[in-house]
Amino acid sequence: MKRTIIFSILFILLAFNAYATVSKRKAGPPLLGTVMQGAEGAVNMFRGKETETKVRGAMRATEAGLSIFVGYPGTAQFFDILEGTLINEEKGGRR
Repeated sequence: MKRTIIFSILFILLAFNAYATVSKRKAGPPLLGTVMQGAEGAVNMFRGKETETKVRGAMRATEAGLSIFVGYPGTAQFFDILEGTLINEEKGGRR
């Protein structure tokens, strides 16, 4: 019983510390940022006027969905590389 109480208190303190750190940096929790990225990507995918906007929106929505529901490490990095490669090939330049 004492062990459970101690672990509960430590967990609450660590969680509070994490939220305090996030609020100092004025950043949201990672899940919130990922959900917002997915929502913005979906909006761009359906309402975008240019093909590039639609492709980027689809990639961001897919990235967010895979990050949330599948959770493979490196998903964001993979999509960053893919986006940089595909978009730069269309423009004919390098980043």
